[in-house]
Amino acid sequence: MNKLWKVAFFVIFFFVSTTACTARSRHEHHTAALAEQSPTKGNPNAPVTIVEFSDFECPFCGLAQPALKEVQNHYPSQVRFVFKNFPLRMHRHAWKAHLAALCAENQGKFWEYKDLLFQHQRELRRADLIRYANELNLAAKPFENCLDSETYGSQIDRDLEEAHHLGIDGTPAFLVNGKLIMGAQPFSSFQQIIDEELFTSSHSTQGAGRESEG
Repeated sequence: MNKLWKVAFFVIFFFVSTTACTARSRHEHHTAALAEQSPTKGNPNAPVTIVEFSDFECPFCGLAQPALKEVQNHYPSQVRFVFKNFPLRMHRHAWKAHLAALCAENQGKFWEYKDLLFQHQRELRRADLIRYANELNLAAKPFENCLDSETYGSQIDRDLEEAHHLGIDGTPAFLVNGKLIMGAQPFSSFQQIIDEELFTSSHSTQGAGRESEG
């Protein structure tokens, strides 16, 4: 029996450690307070919000992106996306990449820039970051000034503090209406929670409608 327990523990540990960068969380059902400065995409009145805590240099964060794209395509008006910066110390180029993404956000191109960063995770030096800005036709001088002055450093710090407050100390991490998904999980993992949330939302709306009629 003891041997079976050890095998089960190893399987669980291996699964978690191979789908996230240093993934661990103390809280599984907290909703992140959405900072006003956080990049958002999708219907602002969507019944489901996905908050992504991610690191542009984390390979598992890159692996998670196709599932998010599938969520976006499958639920075009029912899911809103919010991005939180979580550059890990062990990734030497991550901090600068997150600064660059927020500088792109300042010119209305965060999500396009985010896609480029995840497509080129091994090319995140300053010259690369400027090249991606040029590809998106961002104003060069304002972008470089923003990047070099670390204009959005305090925003990254706030996102990191928020993650640690929630007990999240690895990437990628996702809060789907406050329900935690850790690691590079497939679309089905998101779909299950989203469908449950949509079901709950539709029934609560119907209930409220019946009460108003009464």
